[in-house]
Amino acid sequence: ARAPRGFDLSPAEQAYLGQVLSKWEAESAGITTFSCPFTRHVYNAYSPAKTIAFSIEEGRVSYHKPDRGSFKVESIKQWQGVPVAPGQPAPNPPQGQHAPVDPSRVVGDHWVSDGKNVYEYRHHAKQLTVTPIPPEMQGEKIANGPFPFLFGAKRADLERRYWMRLHQDPSSPNPDVLHLVALPKTRVDAVNYRAVELMLDRRTLLPNAMQIHGHQGEREVFDFHLDRVAVNARLDRLWGTLFQSPRTPFGWTRVENGPQQQRQAAAPGVGAR
Repeated sequence: ARAPRGFDLSPAEQAYLGQVLSKWEAESAGITTFSCPFTRHVYNAYSPAKTIAFSIEEGRVSYHKPDRGSFKVESIKQWQGVPVAPGQPAPNPPQGQHAPVDPSRVVGDHWVSDGKNVYEYRHHAKQLTVTPIPPEMQGEKIANGPFPFLFGAKRADLERRYWMRLHQDPSSPNPDVLHLVALPKTRVDAVNYRAVELMLDRRTLLPNAMQIHGHQGEREVFDFHLDRVAVNARLDRLWGTLFQSPRTPFGWTRVENGPQQQRQAAAPGVGAR
């Protein structure tokens, strides 16, 4: 297939991208356990303005080689606008603040792979889905799941699934960060997002930030707090509980899916609400 506009790389650009992907693969291969807190800003149809997130969420993403992963939102603040009197124009910019929400009213996103099953909260249906992972996708194939950019995907897999380029912005150069832009090639990935941008620490190639673009203008911006990251930390009881089946929230139902539905499982992010 022909590369989209802006992704038709020159031989020099393609060679440089290949060098970065190979180094990233090599660095990822040395990671046995990874756990990092994040902040996520969600911009959607409920956002009062393009520059104001509807929700600000705190959570943690974790990985245990070769096939266990966890993504969990632990607290949420949502925009609470200041009421406007009848007949009065809405202020510009909108006035209000982000206030904590009751966890019994709004349940944060939670996605877990224990190597055998994928557990995922489906908010729109109030369901905890349990989907078996086909045997051919078990083991190190976790990189084929929702977050290949965080769980150590191989260079060949990334090149197969995405059009990629390293974005160069001369107006705001940052020598410590690599800015990777990716567009999905496959229908399975394209269902979940339109594009992904990833900011990688140039020295460690760990993710500083990630932005996921949806198809209707919605987007999610992740800031990964690398000052609190734990890489190859000593195993303790925490690791044993991270990758267990999440509890079924009150009023929700637990749904057991068939293995054929695993490939269509929505990514925890844009489109999974």
